[in-house]
Amino acid sequence: MKKIAVCPGSYDPVTRGHADLARRAAKLFGACRVVVMNNRDKKYLFSLEERFELCKAAFSADENITVDWFEGMLYEYLGTLEEPVLVKGVRNETDFLYEKNMARFNLEHSGVETLYLDASESFATLSSTQVREKIAKKEDLSRDLPQEVLKLLRNKM
Repeated sequence: MKKIAVCPGSYDPVTRGHADLARRAAKLFGACRVVVMNNRDKKYLFSLEERFELCKAAFSADENITVDWFEGMLYEYLGTLEEPVLVKGVRNETDFLYEKNMARFNLEHSGVETLYLDASESFATLSSTQVREKIAKKEDLSRDLPQEVLKLLRNKM
């Protein structure tokens, strides 16, 4: 049985760094599932439905990447899949420490291992938080967001 990479996240909004990670995971495993989720501790600029649509647009040309959404706990979602492996990107030590704790929790509750991939150098400082700040200031986002996402955002705003 073939393992499937699962790249969960808030994707508020999906960035070029997110897209890079999902494409690298798909290359490693043959397929990747990007899962748009809610974190009750976060306040979102975009609704779950909007984030899902932005992700679908970002990956519309990628045959080996599917986009899904889920409102429950990640370990519950993982339980619906056969042979998943979590793939998480880490930009720095802070990301790694956070993801390490989440990996332990998810392994304990689902039995699913987490694979960490270093962020590509060109995206190592890119974050959705920075992108949301740029959106608020109406700054250029062409280096931060996939072209398909930029088009949707321009239409929305």
